[in-house]
Amino acid sequence: MHKVRVVIPAKDEDIYLINIINCLNQQDFQDFEILVADSSNTDIVKNICSQSKIVTVHGGLPSEARNNGAADFTGGYLLFLDADVSFNNKFIQNAIFQLNASGADCMSFGFISENSSPLINLIHWVGTIIFSFMSKIGIAHGIGGAILVKNEIHQLIQGFDEFIYIAEDHNYVAKAAKIGKYVFNRNLKVKLSTRRFKKEGVLLLCLKYFVIGIHRLVIGEIRHKKIPYFEIKT
Repeated sequence: MHKVRVVIPAKDEDIYLINIINCLNQQDFQDFEILVADSSNTDIVKNICSQSKIVTVHGGLPSEARNNGAADFTGGYLLFLDADVSFNNKFIQNAIFQLNASGADCMSFGFISENSSPLINLIHWVGTIIFSFMSKIGIAHGIGGAILVKNEIHQLIQGFDEFIYIAEDHNYVAKAAKIGKYVFNRNLKVKLSTRRFKKEGVLLLCLKYFVIGIHRLVIGEIRHKKIPYFEIKT
């Protein structure tokens, strides 16, 4: 049994999935297994995973996919990653060290852009500051693109809420913070894809994030489909 299970939801991914598998294969820390939760309409993800001898399970929306990927794991840590993130070869090693050094049970990470655009870089910097501030005042925020959690905490909070349509990642870390210690680690960063900005436009996507945040603070979790979902594949 590996110490860590890396769970990656994927939908019709190709180059991004190949890239993150390469990132994982180059990690200094190697005591982990990879499991991909596939919700594709084609065989592309299964073929990529088969070539790399990676197990796939049924996917769905991110909450269901992550829960399916975490099912039956009895090791120590779960690392939830989006297929389109990337990181350096010491990321898992440093993430586990910093989680334990801080006494945390759940940790998510700062984020930077894969794009060199000053505007998009500024948006990511502001987002990191907001997530850090909100988490410090007791309103836990974290990107689903990279969450490290002790397996026992994942089990205690019964995983991700599969009835939440958007922002299930914020809800997940908030649940973890209620029964354990949650840390948003802005210093250890992952690199995010900018494909959603390219698809929806910078202003529209920022507006969508703002509406989601206000909805969660004022009304509650989003359990309807009035706000268009962020497709994993663009």
